[in-house]
Amino acid sequence: MAWVTIGTQDSLTQAGVGEIFYRTIEEIEAVMPPNSALILGDSLEIRASITDRNGNLTHGTVSTQKLVYDPVGPIVGQINGGNMFTADTLYSNDTLSIQWSAFIDEGDDASGFDQYQLAFEKLGSDSLEDFYGWDSVALPTVPLEYGLFLEHNEKYIGHIRGFDIAGNLSDTLVTDTLVRYNSKPTIATLIDAALDEDISWTDTLALTDPDLFVLQSDSFTYKAITTRLVGNAAIDSVRIDTSGVLTWTPTQNDTGTYEIHVIATDAYALADTVKLPLVVTAVNDTPVVDILSKNGVER
Repeated sequence: MAWVTIGTQDSLTQAGVGEIFYRTIEEIEAVMPPNSALILGDSLEIRASITDRNGNLTHGTVSTQKLVYDPVGPIVGQINGGNMFTADTLYSNDTLSIQWSAFIDEGDDASGFDQYQLAFEKLGSDSLEDFYGWDSVALPTVPLEYGLFLEHNEKYIGHIRGFDIAGNLSDTLVTDTLVRYNSKPTIATLIDAALDEDISWTDTLALTDPDLFVLQSDSFTYKAITTRLVGNAAIDSVRIDTSGVLTWTPTQNDTGTYEIHVIATDAYALADTVKLPLVVTAVNDTPVVDILSKNGVER
């Protein structure tokens, strides 16, 4: 084995300061014999030499570790678990999960696999805030779960890449697209309403919505439409406030049978509706007696 000097000499500007020196693959191949090249598994030993200003040459000790030539990145595995594998839609959930098979650093003389990195991306956005990663992770034996701020009607993908010990980067393994949706609110069944004229009535909507328990949360607006089923159109109507409280104080002119169409709409235009049967019953009013004088004047 003969030692070969690679590249031009480096200069030390002063003593006592740590200096980093390197040689590129191209510089190494430039001093190799004709018609030869580095191949996978070739190993290199390194030593440094220093020449002082008087031409005295000193060789350093041989490196304790050999450098093994490995120019090829690992071969990617396959996505095989998690909701980014089993589903294409996700409802009212802040968790993305993923699992994959091992990447292979192929070849008996390869440097060996080092680490995986995982990232998630919201598609259609150039903002770095919508790219989550790269996190260094071990090969999962069960799907890895990540809680993220997932948004309604947005698309997400996962990225996995690997490095070998030589520092080579694999291709990126990319999941299929997963679309995240909110769920519509659900109005609990209302009890049929029986009202008496001139008596105040109130009822409150009870809503369920799983989006109230995710990071994006939700909010609601309400609407009530009053329809008289028999006779002329309704003169007055049921009112609903911003908290979903229904109220009405019907008058004598409001007696009859009605249907109240109640609508709850969330912040993403998803809605639920119920129809509430309502009857207003006339009440016998206490008679009022007017006593008149002999000349017909009330007294």
